[in-house]
Amino acid sequence: MKVGCYIGGIYPRSEKLIEATRRSPPNLAEIFRRDKKRAIDLQVKAGLTYVSDPLLDWSDMLRPYLALKGVEQGALNRIFEQNTFYRMPLVVDRVEWVEPITLKNLSLDLLPNRREWKVDLPDPYTFAQLSDNRYYKDHRDLVLDLAKALAKEAETLQHHFKLIQINAPSICSIRSRDELELAYEALKTVTKGILAKTYLHLYFGDPAPILSDLLDFPVSGLGLDLVNIKIPEGLRFGKMGLAAGCVDAGNTKMEKPKKVAEEVKRVVDAVEPSELYICPNYDLEYVPRAYANRKVLRLSKIAKLLGEEMEG
Repeated sequence: MKVGCYIGGIYPRSEKLIEATRRSPPNLAEIFRRDKKRAIDLQVKAGLTYVSDPLLDWSDMLRPYLALKGVEQGALNRIFEQNTFYRMPLVVDRVEWVEPITLKNLSLDLLPNRREWKVDLPDPYTFAQLSDNRYYKDHRDLVLDLAKALAKEAETLQHHFKLIQINAPSICSIRSRDELELAYEALKTVTKGILAKTYLHLYFGDPAPILSDLLDFPVSGLGLDLVNIKIPEGLRFGKMGLAAGCVDAGNTKMEKPKKVAEEVKRVVDAVEPSELYICPNYDLEYVPRAYANRKVLRLSKIAKLLGEEMEG
């Protein structure tokens, strides 16, 4: 089994960029681009399987999608008890897709030509859970309209990206059969007909009680926070791939690649996924840039160690 690796979500800004955002100089956009280029170059240097825009100019993962018709900018709210905030989407009318949003908020010209690309997309169920709904009488209708809009996004993204990471922290807390079926239906709408790989990333919660159900979800694989959760015994992934979130994005402590590789190997032997990627358990924006850079190099080393052992 070949072992790949990638990072996802928002990457931390450098100290120089943080200082520039406080001063807001006329060339701020160019400073953002230079900082993005350094983060992309690091991914290439580390040999990541998929390279992505580090999203340094995204204030939060939902902010660009406030451009959807029917959605306005709401109040600031803490994201999943983390030490960061997001601007809550305020739903004031029926949600509709008008034009590509994600592509307009990426710097595709900075991504390397000779490397496969990946991109992040919010899960419609999570998007709805994090929104302030002032229009829909039925929560289900909101989720499904968001799914239709995000399906349009996925359709445009598949022409540029080999992997779409769908971020779904809210799904971790689902315990109702009806809500689980709703999340499934919404995700099926997003991924239907998509040629790119789709990985559903679950973090900021424990999906273990519903993990057996998630193995039937319409995606290529699951991204799991192996730093904070344990996979229940007896589960087999079968055709489902695993993105092992074994590099801690919430702690500056540096991983020991050999030890982490051994721990992931035990998980892989138990669940037998169809393929394996090594990644952080969530966005690296929660640690300073210097630590994030070191963690990127470590996850590459972990993937290399695992690949050598599993191919041998």
